[in-house]
Amino acid sequence: MAMDTKLKLRDWARVSDLILDMIFQKWPSLSDCLCFGAVCKPWFFFVSNNNYDALRQRNGSSSVEELPLLMIFKGRASASTTNTSLYSVTRGKIVMDLEIPLIYGTQRCCGSSHGWLAFQGDFSFALYNPFTREKIDLPRLELRATKVILSKNPSTNPNDYEVMAMSWYWDDNRLAILKPGSSYWKFVCILSGSPTRDVIYYYERYYAVDYAGTVFSIDNTTFKYKKIAPPSIDYECSDFREFYLVKTTTNELLRVQILRPHDKPT
Repeated sequence: MAMDTKLKLRDWARVSDLILDMIFQKWPSLSDCLCFGAVCKPWFFFVSNNNYDALRQRNGSSSVEELPLLMIFKGRASASTTNTSLYSVTRGKIVMDLEIPLIYGTQRCCGSSHGWLAFQGDFSFALYNPFTREKIDLPRLELRATKVILSKNPSTNPNDYEVMAMSWYWDDNRLAILKPGSSYWKFVCILSGSPTRDVIYYYERYYAVDYAGTVFSIDNTTFKYKKIAPPSIDYECSDFREFYLVKTTTNELLRVQILRPHDKPT
């Protein structure tokens, strides 16, 4: 009797969580976890559900923590797509090549959060996940966004995430918040006399820092704000400094001040 040499095809997307967890524990860095989650949607959801605390406890150290990946634009792939690469600063190499549906000249990338990219055009605003290729069309935003953040990951919280967009231009210093299920943006204008420099979502609230270094807390329900930290007193370098809000690996919120090099006046 002839031997049946036909091989059975295995559906790797339906591998059990137990096996995925055994594989997942072998990856030493978040870059490896990222590549692992990009194989297919089920693997991506598995990776997304493993938060940082669980990873840290499993590995017994903070070795899985690393800096965010840098996205490098490499040029147009076609009339409607762009070639990009993800570069790991800690590993010093490109960890993944991606093709994203960004149209040069009519759209621009104005932010990234929870693995999602934000694209803004003249008449459009959308979120795009380059790993799962999911796209979420949002209401048109009457604001030239310079940064976009998400309160939660839309992949794992499709009905419970908020979007905030900010603009740091002197003539349009507004913040825009889109609540879940809403068809319009809510605007917040912080009257501090200085444009907003950075925003962050931290413990169910938004925080903003302006060009002077003043930090504000914004209630995401009432949209009211209050000052929680005074401006920097280093007035001599006011034209050569930048402020950012950063959450540490120990969940502390820091105001970071960066002084740009400049020549002293003669």
